[in-house]
Amino acid sequence: MNNTLLENLASNSDDTDQQTSFILDLRFFLVRIFYPCLLIWGTIGNALCLRVLLSKKFNKNSTCQYLAILAVIDILFIFMRSSKHIYKLFRDTTIYNTSKWICRILTFFSSALAHMASWILVIVSFDRYLIVTSRYRRHSSAVNRVFCSTTVLIAIVALCNFYYFFIVGKKIIIYFIINLIDIQEYSIYIY
Repeated sequence: MNNTLLENLASNSDDTDQQTSFILDLRFFLVRIFYPCLLIWGTIGNALCLRVLLSKKFNKNSTCQYLAILAVIDILFIFMRSSKHIYKLFRDTTIYNTSKWICRILTFFSSALAHMASWILVIVSFDRYLIVTSRYRRHSSAVNRVFCSTTVLIAIVALCNFYYFFIVGKKIIIYFIINLIDIQEYSIYIY
């Protein structure tokens, strides 16, 4: 009976080693191959989109202008997200652990860019709806409309994500009462 128990433990150990090996291989693939390729091909693809969307043929269309802004946001987002993985290739620590302010700034911009990309698509949909259902396109120029709505969006998203400068890097102490005599203290850092 003890032999079967030992054999079961040994086989579970082999399964755990295989899972750990798979996770390490997957991490190696993501960090060394996928993120650099995403950075390169994402930048090239968005740059080509910018070139097409900002050509004279499409420059007057408000939807193309919004999509050009979305391409710029996407390039910045790719650089923000991939930079931490590429930084990890050359250093032992992550870029977020170098400074409290670097952590705050990168977290703020990463979150703000993700929110802006989503809301740009909402603005495009709303703009298309107004153009199709009314004579909206004849009342104002597309450049002014796109500029104003994008400026308002950037201001709102920046204000909504400004709290990262106050909460990231703070140390929170939590006290747990295990029984009436024993109180344990745990420190948690918000990153």
